[in-house]
Amino acid sequence: MIESLGWDEEQPLAEYEAHFTNFYSLRKHINQLLESYLAIDAPDPENHPELHPIDDEVERSLYNSFGQIIIGNILLDYEPNGAYFIVEDPSCEIIIKLQMLQKA
Repeated sequence: MIESLGWDEEQPLAEYEAHFTNFYSLRKHINQLLESYLAIDAPDPENHPELHPIDDEVERSLYNSFGQIIIGNILLDYEPNGAYFIVEDPSCEIIIKLQMLQKA
């Protein structure tokens, strides 16, 4: 019904993300992974992109593609396996090291 009215429930999230220069949200990242996943003939259900521990679309818009968010002076870093780190007063060096761990 809502779709017939032209409502896109992800539009407010996309508009929010567009306000930040060089910001690549976890929501956008997972959506792109999902497109690739669905294009595979026999995808492995254990590698489904939607299995990320952050499962709310609004929350995914707040986190970067590495599953990180900074609130005040606290960095919260979610790993795809469900583990997470809380770092007080994070430096750029710590943030980059956590991102490199995810890429490994």
